[in-house]
Amino acid sequence: MASCPPDGPQGLRVAQTTFLTTHGRQIDLVLTWFADTLMVVISESGKMGSLTLSVPPAMHDPTRLQDQPTPALQTVLGGSSGADPLIDFAAMHLHRIVLAASPGERRTLMIALAIKPPASAARAAASRHDAQLDALATPEMQTLFKEIFAEFTKLYVDHMPSR
Repeated sequence: MASCPPDGPQGLRVAQTTFLTTHGRQIDLVLTWFADTLMVVISESGKMGSLTLSVPPAMHDPTRLQDQPTPALQTVLGGSSGADPLIDFAAMHLHRIVLAASPGERRTLMIALAIKPPASAARAAASRHDAQLDALATPEMQTLFKEIFAEFTKLYVDHMPSR
């Protein structure tokens, strides 16, 4: 069930949803906007991965995107210590999300991430190339990824702040 409380102090806005995956995992997804920053938190049973995205002003107004190339967002992988590997996998691959700018305008945006290198040498080697990482991904990981970001896309499009 998705919810979006009223805007908080100084433009703080939160949208959240909880859903069950095909494999029976209960995932909480929380998006928090503050000024031009979007924080995404993906969690399961208290284990979480988070990302902070700096959102270009053009992204707040879909009509300004008509003649512009797809914007890349400056992104830093947040604290995900203790995160379930599946949640961590999903958080690290936010750059694969393709979003619609708004429900009324079907122009798609690709979010590109500049992710800090992971601490683990195995993950650092794997993240050098998407194909290598894909080879490591189990079918459950792939399914979880698709489901998390289907929910992320719905939540983002429904609650993206208008400027």
